[in-house]
Amino acid sequence: MTASSHCPRDVRAAWALPVAVLALSTVSVGAIAAAPGQPDAMAAVYPPWWSPARAAASAAAAGELQAVGGAATILVVRSDRPGLGRRLRESGALLLIDSRLASFCVAPAEKAPA
Repeated sequence: MTASSHCPRDVRAAWALPVAVLALSTVSVGAIAAAPGQPDAMAAVYPPWWSPARAAASAAAAGELQAVGGAATILVVRSDRPGLGRRLRESGALLLIDSRLASFCVAPAEKAPA
């Protein structure tokens, strides 16, 4: 074997740690930025295997449904009552996102006729 045949493996090994650190820091910053900042409004991500009706009913039990995301199980919910995040998690939400970050991909929720 020649020295040049070992070079690609050595280069990959040298880059593995910096790439892993970069990926971890990117995910960490994204998670921190996406954490709910407004306690009265946030986007709740419900399990994708749930029906849209089940997700909407669960979100509506926690607060007022404001909008539906790109997927029918991503819902923006608002409430003046304290503890919205806790209620959304208890209703089955997998992830809570700052509603301002989710607003670029949502459509206003349709109100049911009275």
